[in-house]
Amino acid sequence: DWQAIGYEDGSVGMPASAVGSRRQACAKAGVTPDMNAYLAGRDQGLTEYCTPGNAFRVGENGAGYSGVCARHDEASFIDQYRAGARLYLLRDKLRSAEFALRQANDDLGNTQHGIALATAALVRPDLTISERTAYVVDLKRLAEEGEAIERSIPGLRMSIDLAAADLEAYETQLAALPSFTSQAALR
Repeated sequence: DWQAIGYEDGSVGMPASAVGSRRQACAKAGVTPDMNAYLAGRDQGLTEYCTPGNAFRVGENGAGYSGVCARHDEASFIDQYRAGARLYLLRDKLRSAEFALRQANDDLGNTQHGIALATAALVRPDLTISERTAYVVDLKRLAEEGEAIERSIPGLRMSIDLAAADLEAYETQLAALPSFTSQAALR
């Protein structure tokens, strides 16, 4: 059902060129796509896709827009898409900052574990001078790494606070808008 396939492609914002890959696959099976039915279905799907409410959701989910709404109210679509995309980027910035702090804490824990192991190894009576020296060098390196990580943690926490404040301010701005699109995004 080429009209249904076109509808599905249009409802998710696929460009008309998407039928090309289907055409190649169908050619191998000896099937020729009904382009008129496909394009009619795609146009119906685009009518649903190219709405401001959907535009916000597309942007909020981090999906791209391939310029398929030119025959619809593209200006409104793009405005809402950008608003949703900004929300996505602000949320992603916060997630990235939180991940960086978790990673730093994990690295600090690994460094502290390495220090504990090297310290315990230093008291072994069977160590040669060169082995003992290697442990001392390793301890110095691990201590420097741990100090560097500890110095980075306040900045990472500040990055989280700033990202959270930016996100909260934008969500507040969106919540103040009378449009349903913005309200639905914050649920």
